[in-house]
Order: sequence, then structure tokens, then C-alpha cells
Amino acid sequence: MTDAPEPPPVEAKPEPPAPAAPSGPQAPRPPWLVPALIAGVVIILAGLGYAVWSSQASRSDEPVVVEPYTPTTEMISANERVRGHQAPDVASPVLVEFGQGVTLNVTGRASRGIGNDWYAVSWNDQTVFVRTSDATTGSGAPPEMVVRERPPPEVIEEEEEQKPGEDSVEESPFAEPAPPSGSLSMGDVNWVRAPSARDFARFYPDRAIDAGVSGSVTLDCIIGGGGRLACSVAGESPDGYGFGRAAINISRQLRVSTSLSDGSSAAGRNLILPLSFRAG
Repeated sequence: MTDAPEPPPVEAKPEPPAPAAPSGPQAPRPPWLVPALIAGVVIILAGLGYAVWSSQASRSDEPVVVEPYTPTTEMISANERVRGHQAPDVASPVLVEFGQGVTLNVTGRASRGIGNDWYAVSWNDQTVFVRTSDATTGSGAPPEMVVRERPPPEVIEEEEEQKPGEDSVEESPFAEPAPPSGSLSMGDVNWVRAPSARDFARFYPDRAIDAGVSGSVTLDCIIGGGGRLACSVAGESPDGYGFGRAAINISRQLRVSTSLSDGSSAAGRNLILPLSFRAG
């Protein structure tokens, strides 16, 4: 009996190849993807901005310490418009705008952080704050005028009888009557910052300019520390045009030496300061 022949081996069928990726254009991106990314970036930036703003706001609520400070040199406004704020903060109300080259009576300074420093400036019987970047050193007036010396009393009396003050008014913007006994006159003090034509042009009352009116004011002043003058109106003519207030504003720009020519101290002395405003 013969053996049955072995069946032929079964060959393994090859696996079908994986389908190839389509070679055509890819499916378009969802239309909402780009706006969603932009919105996410805006939200992140807004959060950072709010964090910075809240940090600054918390600092602005902190009390500001104004330290007494007197500069070694005269400080003047550096720009055409220098704003004096009610507080050392740009968001606080603006009380005054100084023109360029105006003398700033600096009495203190305050710091609100890096690059946010302020000067405290005395103005019109109150304190305003000016950025230190808006102030610079220099002179706030043209060169000093030459103050003519007061002639002897008998000459003054004779001139007043002939022409009551007309000659002195024509020669300079200052009418200089004889001061009361014990008081100093303009020629008795050494001027560091004398009145100038620029001061008269700056503070000349608008109403008087419109009407073409001239005027004269006599100030009664006390010489204080640093040569500053504390003045009040002793006489004003004519009334109602604002010449007295204008003269007070001029006096705040002035400085005298605290030493007189004879070496005695001028601090605390009385100074009679006559000023004449001429229209046209």
C-alpha cells in the first residue's frame, strides 16, 4: 500500500498595501481658529495692562512726602508751557501754566518713583507741582537793569514841586519817591533779580491794556530769607484796573542781596518799591 502524496504547501498571500495618503489639497482650517487665537492674545495683553494699571493706582494712593528743598541755582521753566499741578500727579488738576523762562520759586521736591520726580513751587500764595524735567537752571530775566541812585532829599522835594514825578517815570519804569523814615529804597539794596521790562509786559493787566491805561503802584515789602520779598500794596493809581495785583506778581519774581553796601543785614528790613506801568 503506497503512502498518499503530501499536499503542496499553502503559500501565504501578500497583505494588500496600505492606502496612500491623498495627494490632493488638505482640508481647510476651521474659520473660527484665527479669530480665537487673536482673542486669546488680546485677553492676555489686557490682563497684563490691568495688572500694571492697578499697581500704579495703588502707588498713587500712597501718601507723597514733600521734602523741603532749595536749589543752589535759580530754576526757570524749560518749555513754552509748563503745567503746575495741584498734586505731584499728571492726573491732578492744572492750576497754572508757566511760560518759558519764568523763575520758579522752588520750595520742595517729591518723588513718585523712577523718572517721576516733582518740584514743589510756591505760586500765588499756594503750592503747585512741576515735573523736574520741565525745569532747568538759568536766569529768568534779561541782564540786570542799572538802578539809579536816589538824589539827596532836598533835590527830590524841589523836583516834586516842579514836576510831580514826571521826570523819573519817563527815565525808567520805576517811580522812586522818598521812602518813609527807616525804610529802604530801591537804590539802597543790591539787586540779584531786579524788575525788568519783561516782567511788566508779562503781568500788565489785560483790562488796562485794552483801555490803553497807564498806572503806578507803591509796594510795602519786607526782605525775607534768601532775598525774597513779601509785599503788600501801599498805593495804587488808578483803581479798578488790577495794577496792584500785577505789581504783587512782579514782586514774587524779585530777589535782593541780604547784605547791604555797608555790610549790615537787609533781612527783615522794610523796602518801599514803586512800580510804574506805561501803556503803549
